[in-house]
Amino acid sequence: SEALERLKLNHVDYADLEISQENLASYPEDELPVIVNYTQSMESNKDPEATAVNNVEEDEGAEDGACPFVV
Repeated sequence: SEALERLKLNHVDYADLEISQENLASYPEDELPVIVNYTQSMESNKDPEATAVNNVEEDEGAEDGACPFVV
């Protein structure tokens, strides 16, 4: 709670943040509130940091020929 209050006071993007003490009280104090599963894949050209665990689509891009670029 203290870290969130400090962030709210010292960072313009969090100035209007509403902190729910009720929600904070529902999290355990001695463990992480979120579990992060990281699976490293060496057979993909996707950025592992930006790929969901349940992403089962084929690799992006082209191995030969034109490679369109979309922004």
